[in-house]
Amino acid sequence: MQHLLTVVTHGRILQSARRLALVGLVLFGFEAQRAAAQYQGCMYIQQITLEACKTLETFFTETDGPGWFDARGWLRSNQPCDWFGITCASGAWPRSITRIELSGNNLSGSLPGELSRLSKLRVLSIDNRGAGIRYRKLSGNIPAVLGQLLNLEVLRLDDNEFTGTIPPELGKLSSLRTLGLSHNRLSGTVPNTLGNLGALTTLDLSDNQLEGTIPDAVGNLHALEYLSLAGNLLQGELPNTLGSLSSIMALDLSRNNLEGQLPNALTNLQQLIWLSVVDTDLEGPLPLAMAAFGASVNTCQMERTQLCLPSDAPYTALGAGAICGLHPAASCQVCEGAACAALEALYYATDGPEWIQSDGWLATRSACDWVGTQCDGDTLTHLALNANDLQGALPIELGTLSTLQSLSLAGNALHGEIPTELGSLSNLALLDLSRNMLSGQLPLSVATLGAGLPSCDLSGNAGLCIPDEAEYRALDASPICALPLVSPCTPDRLVAIEHFAAEVTYDFVVLRWQTDEVPPEAMFEVQQRQSDGAFVSIAEVEADGTAYAYTLRDLPAGTFTFRIKQRTKRGSVAYTEAVSVTLVPSGLTVGDTYPMPFTTRTTTSFASGTQQVVRVDLFDASGRLVRVLYEGTPQAHQMVSLNIDGSSLGSGLYVLRFLAGGRVQATRTLIRVR
Repeated sequence: MQHLLTVVTHGRILQSARRLALVGLVLFGFEAQRAAAQYQGCMYIQQITLEACKTLETFFTETDGPGWFDARGWLRSNQPCDWFGITCASGAWPRSITRIELSGNNLSGSLPGELSRLSKLRVLSIDNRGAGIRYRKLSGNIPAVLGQLLNLEVLRLDDNEFTGTIPPELGKLSSLRTLGLSHNRLSGTVPNTLGNLGALTTLDLSDNQLEGTIPDAVGNLHALEYLSLAGNLLQGELPNTLGSLSSIMALDLSRNNLEGQLPNALTNLQQLIWLSVVDTDLEGPLPLAMAAFGASVNTCQMERTQLCLPSDAPYTALGAGAICGLHPAASCQVCEGAACAALEALYYATDGPEWIQSDGWLATRSACDWVGTQCDGDTLTHLALNANDLQGALPIELGTLSTLQSLSLAGNALHGEIPTELGSLSNLALLDLSRNMLSGQLPLSVATLGAGLPSCDLSGNAGLCIPDEAEYRALDASPICALPLVSPCTPDRLVAIEHFAAEVTYDFVVLRWQTDEVPPEAMFEVQQRQSDGAFVSIAEVEADGTAYAYTLRDLPAGTFTFRIKQRTKRGSVAYTEAVSVTLVPSGLTVGDTYPMPFTTRTTTSFASGTQQVVRVDLFDASGRLVRVLYEGTPQAHQMVSLNIDGSSLGSGLYVLRFLAGGRVQATRTLIRVR
């Protein structure tokens, strides 16, 4: 029994010893592992390559890593992919470094060129913008070798103290989507090579000391959505190539030494919602097309420039008060010269913005530079706008163009009567108003002029006639301007069309108009604009009262433009102004959100194709509902704009969720920065 107890006791002692030994081995293993996790130099790093590790060491040293706000893991852990601000690609070791994000982290010193060794780097962001503590800054030159990072998609070095020029080598970064170098001390010119960055959506070079002109190559950036060159020393005229930025939503050229006039090419920027040329030396009157464009831009700023806004009726009709911060001024004249008033009147009266060709009209101060005009010195001698889609009545001001030798407006859609004042154009040798829709009795003064001209043609105007009366027979010419004398010659009478409008009801469009009296022997045509800009008739409505309506059903989603043409049996015509309506798909259509990223405010929009309850929610990155931005039943097909106040939000990622009929229809990502 005692022997057995001794054996058992001895066995327990051995078992306890084994347990203690095992515990010791485990603790030793943990201690060894902990020791292995400590940074002992790049020679002991296996997670990334030796070259990448030494690059990070150099970067940490040259940017004063010990002075960073947050340097967790840097040169302390042997897992560089876990160091603060570092992201690596997943997969087999050694892993590639793909992101360095250290914005607002109090870096100072210079940016080492060794970063070019990180060939898989996609994001390099050291952006010190934002309110609050005064960060230290990076300084020195931007290394040209960064142009070797061919996988780079984001390069943000805003709000530092970089000097020198923008390296032309950055134009090799074909994958770059965002380039932010704002608020530095960069000098020199904007490199032409930046025009090679076809994937670029954001380019911010604002608040530097850049000189020279804006290069034409900027117009090659067809994916660009945001461009800011504000706060530099740029000079010269704006290049017409800016009109090629088909995706641009925000264009800021303010606070520069830019001069000359705004190019009409900017009116091509149909996506633009923010434009600023404040505090520049741009000058001259806004062309009508440019003024109409500016009035359509959500935010347009042209204050503190030499630009001005004419006070003529076509301009004031664009909207009450100022356009782009400019107030109408009687002293603001688009054109200078004896012929200007008459040519401007022709442009306004015949829907100049819709002409097939209108190059130069109301865009330059010399009418001799406008398409269709010819001058002898500064004197207008020829005006030819044949087959150019002029629509409207001839203005009486044409009679003041006393130096004209030829006037040719054939093959258009001119209507109404020929003004008596044209008979005073005593220097004419050619008058051609054929193939239009002119009507009424030809004034005796014009018949007298035409009877003596070497070339005169008024044929092809169904409603135009010359009365067989003594005064006309005395001219001893028949036909006169290719028109015979007829009896009786009685002019057609058109009625005034009022209150033409288009209404969207559910999924169909109703066009409504009124007349001031019952039209005598007339017909109305409903016309729709085609993709090439021309109007075609889609329906006829008998003129039998003073109130009319026409309904269009089964229209697809899209924007449609209509007008009403009044036509008499003898060919006299008149047109209403065009109106447009937009139909959206049956679900929910969500517009763009701008600006993005945003600091205090951003705007989004939506439209519902049917009458249904819509709700818009704002969530933070963790999925927590921050607030309900909208809940209600909007009118179908009407765009609803939402202004989002982010002043109380922290920096970071947010998500907009759009619900219609209780189901999620779309989401949008927001980025709030301070």
